[in-house]
Amino acid sequence: MSYKNKTELMGRLAADPAINIVKGNILVANIQIAIERTIFDENGTESKAVDFMPITLWRRKAEMIKDYKKGDLIMMDGHLELKSKTVSIDEKAKEIKVYEFICDYIYPVQAKNNAKKIEEQQSNENEPG
Repeated sequence: MSYKNKTELMGRLAADPAINIVKGNILVANIQIAIERTIFDENGTESKAVDFMPITLWRRKAEMIKDYKKGDLIMMDGHLELKSKTVSIDEKAKEIKVYEFICDYIYPVQAKNNAKKIEEQQSNENEPG
């Protein structure tokens, strides 16, 4: 049986994207998007909560995201990867497992000035060569 690891996220950029270069001249962007969700208290009263999701974009996706600004609405397809991280708890190092969202595709939602440019970049990325 085959299972899929696919996730869609839509939210607003929490800050202007920052692009970094890692070993081998590879571009990477670590961003956060604010995602609003509805919650209910014990009385059934509805309210809103916001989750700030960390997202990693590699190579061309990292280059594409630089045209977005804080507050822009964005949608992404991607997948989850399980990572190990070491944190300090009560002055003791402890290894924890965290999920990281890796962006595979960017859908321009509100940054209309950049929509055509991003679509062209992504279609060029899928061409052979």
